[in-house]
Amino acid sequence: MISTRDLSLLPEMSQLKLLAQSVAMLDAIIEPDWALRYRSFGAHWGTDEVMASVRNGSGDGYFILFNPGGAILKGVPHEWVRLKERTKSTAVLA
Repeated sequence: MISTRDLSLLPEMSQLKLLAQSVAMLDAIIEPDWALRYRSFGAHWGTDEVMASVRNGSGDGYFILFNPGGAILKGVPHEWVRLKERTKSTAVLA
């Protein structure tokens, strides 16, 4: 499991960026209406920055900001607390 304590399962930043861009493109082909898509990729988010995101309509999602200094990943698994209580897990999602 990927956690803030062990990032070894994350792909290299360039691979993650390409994967995020690819699945967002597939999503755009399948669903032309942006409001109905799960995945998006902003190639011109800011100066030297691009953004990838996923939202499922139920509160789960992530946001990745890529820039020359690295990347920032923010994930929101809204039901994680309930899952954590059921499994007694101490893992922290990234």
